[in-house]
Amino acid sequence: MKVGLVSTWNAKCGIATYTSYLGKALQQLGLNVTILAERKDVLPNGYDPNFDSPLKYIECWSRYESYDKLVETVKKGKFDVIHIQHQFGLFPYQQTLKQLLVDLKGLGSRVVVTLHDVIGFNPQMADYFGCIVEYADSIIVHTDLCKQLMVRVWKCPTEKLKLIPHGTKLISVPTVEEARKQLNLPLDKKIILSWGFIWESKGLLELVEILAELNKTFPNVMLIHAGGMHPVISKKDYLKKIFKKALQLGVRPENFKITGFLDEQRIVQYFGACNLIVLNYMRGSASASGAAHRALASHRPIVGTDDPCIAEIPKYTVPRFDKQALLQGIIKVFENKTLQKQLVEKAEKVAEETSWENVTEQHKKVYDSFFKV
Repeated sequence: MKVGLVSTWNAKCGIATYTSYLGKALQQLGLNVTILAERKDVLPNGYDPNFDSPLKYIECWSRYESYDKLVETVKKGKFDVIHIQHQFGLFPYQQTLKQLLVDLKGLGSRVVVTLHDVIGFNPQMADYFGCIVEYADSIIVHTDLCKQLMVRVWKCPTEKLKLIPHGTKLISVPTVEEARKQLNLPLDKKIILSWGFIWESKGLLELVEILAELNKTFPNVMLIHAGGMHPVISKKDYLKKIFKKALQLGVRPENFKITGFLDEQRIVQYFGACNLIVLNYMRGSASASGAAHRALASHRPIVGTDDPCIAEIPKYTVPRFDKQALLQGIIKVFENKTLQKQLVEKAEKVAEETSWENVTEQHKKVYDSFFKV
């Protein structure tokens, strides 16, 4: 079976990373996979020179133009399945998206669309979702909330809709001592790790406020945010606000660090170095978090909010927007080794269940269903 995955590529981008894991796992199942990639010149600041994948790719489209070259590439390649990794920023115009779907159907390829985000009712988006529901042969979503919205709000037939969780990359991590030696971090600190692209909705500013409270009682607690600003949507003002708040609250520089964008090896080292991962999500969106799924396999306890985009992540859960509850949750997990062990075991179990190998098997079943005699 010949599969074309439409995605960003060679990019500091969650969609590109997702597609890389999925594509490699599909290839291991014997499928012939080609990435139909957005041109890297479209977003030069987003290009990742360390992006490493053995998959073949063809740069053949841009989010800002018509998708004629992509359609030409599909026509020449005679793909059995075209699988679009959808995010609104990649397909911003309803008319060009509809034309793409119509053209792909006209070529005879089966069309699968993974909706990485789903929104609630918005009359201006009715035609946008309508064309996806009409022209896609199958639609994949990651969470139950996404599924409910697609059925109830966007009237997607249930037989066309597939709920497949976000995949999890299974990893082994170094010991705390090894990782901290590799990263030149102090051995005597209790390290809280937040990670991923910096957004207001991930609550880093509030974590700095919590750190200041923690340091009054636990001066050896350190907060590290492993990640940086998104290459497309800059958050420089928010970043300035974070450092200004840390200064106002008297947070010592040795107790707070933001790493910037990390490669794969460094991510694993920071997972190993920390005592606790905190996901202070306040997004409220119908989507799944790739960063949270990476944390699932970190072999570290997780404290997080009741935000719907991390509902499936086993964690010590506190209400969104409740800094006091989050503070108390962090202290409780820090001080309870039995609870830490339980949280890690639950996370490891879900990580195994949602491994890329298992998730990709479910994708293959979707593709296979198109060609059953």
